[in-house]
Amino acid sequence: YPRAADYNMKDLAIYQDLARADPKNALLQQGVAIAYSNTAAAFVRVGKIELALEYSNKSVDIMRTLVASAPQKAYQQGKFAGTLVTRGTILISANRPEAAIADFERASSIYESRNMEGATYKRTNVAACDVKIGEAAVRMQNDQAAADPYHQALMIVEPLISTENADLNALYVAADAYSGLGDISMRKAQRPGQTTDQKKSNWAEARSWYRLSLNA
Repeated sequence: YPRAADYNMKDLAIYQDLARADPKNALLQQGVAIAYSNTAAAFVRVGKIELALEYSNKSVDIMRTLVASAPQKAYQQGKFAGTLVTRGTILISANRPEAAIADFERASSIYESRNMEGATYKRTNVAACDVKIGEAAVRMQNDQAAADPYHQALMIVEPLISTENADLNALYVAADAYSGLGDISMRKAQRPGQTTDQKKSNWAEARSWYRLSLNA
């Protein structure tokens, strides 16, 4: 992970040099934003959370400016949404789940409103945002608020994974949603004050969700 962070820093430096030489080139500016986002994600893996937030903020700011100057470009809208998802994930690591949810909801709205690379791509990314919202709600210790977006994600992806040629990204999203619901059921089973039947029911529910996650 430290080596990955170093390589991402070098990648960022190259893009920054290119962008300085051609400041009106929107594609290079986008490259800088993506490099900031990738570097931020690498920083999280080595425990540099504050630095990760700083770099992800820069990434989001650059993409927001690019999108504002060319709102009709669906591709850039998609990249903007991606930087929001990355920052939201970092915000979860920084124990700021409410701010993370705001980023995921904004990203989801972009995916919903723009037809980027086909309907399946758009729906799968909306579902992935729902899963991230569920993860953030878990950090807030609100199981019901977490369960609802997990179920919303499954409503989107289950039809996509029930066919013979299942969408690979949808499979990953489904596995994460099933696993998240399993975690919620497991916590319910571990809470004090339950009857024996309630505990058994919650454990059985958790096993069922985990089994679906493994089979996705």
